[in-house]
Amino acid sequence: MALKNNNWKLKMVSFFFLLFSAQNSFAAKNLSAPIILNKSWYTMQAGSTPWGYYQETIEKDDEHYSYRYQMKKFEEGNPTPSEENIGAMSKLDLTPISLNIFKQSGGTTESVDATYNDDKQSAKMTVKISGSNASVKNRAINKFDMQSAHCKQEPTQCKSTMLDVFFPIYLSQNWSKLKPGFKDWISIFTEDPETHDFLSRRLFLEVKDYSTQSKCLNVIAKMEPRNEIIRWCTTKEGVLVEMDGPGFKVRKVSGEKEAKQFVAGLISKK
Repeated sequence: MALKNNNWKLKMVSFFFLLFSAQNSFAAKNLSAPIILNKSWYTMQAGSTPWGYYQETIEKDDEHYSYRYQMKKFEEGNPTPSEENIGAMSKLDLTPISLNIFKQSGGTTESVDATYNDDKQSAKMTVKISGSNASVKNRAINKFDMQSAHCKQEPTQCKSTMLDVFFPIYLSQNWSKLKPGFKDWISIFTEDPETHDFLSRRLFLEVKDYSTQSKCLNVIAKMEPRNEIIRWCTTKEGVLVEMDGPGFKVRKVSGEKEAKQFVAGLISKK
């Protein structure tokens, strides 16, 4: 048990070291300090039952976007929350660089390290998973030269793969196109919730309307193959305000205090 705890601590130290290094790499290159695009707290609920909260941070410097996500999920009768931490980086054109995930639940841990590799002929993500499902996998992703004759002739068919966590940034970058009725599709690299595998998937989106109440744009997204409908409501700056899906809701709240109050009924009083 002591060894398992030490391994968990070592992985957490390694995880946050990676985030710290990524966040501060701009200093060694004399880049300008990162701009915070979003640093918000969110609550999550299944049906009408609160079950967790998370903080999401998206930053931009002269060369990259970076993403951080820290989530706690509470289950009734379990005083110890499950935790998930995500760190990701991409280039400004949303070409992936890396994706790191650390999960802890019920005394077990799992870490995922995915890195982008481009051999000029094709692109792939190398995914290394440690824990009970330890494995190393190479997953092909799309990469296109938008200056090629083919892409100039058929630009709608040239969709390079991006990390799913940067979907709000994609919307922000394409904001001028997002009028009611606009439809498009993108290629995203994501974790399949059923198989827990990491794959490239097509995500279809349709712009609905602007919510004057929530002050965000409603976009319907459907990812193949299940095509479940997810409603995203984001701002021009790429900040998620609301998200609804089959049986779940996510809402942006004022801060950590409100997020914790939201799940107070499920947190052990001990």
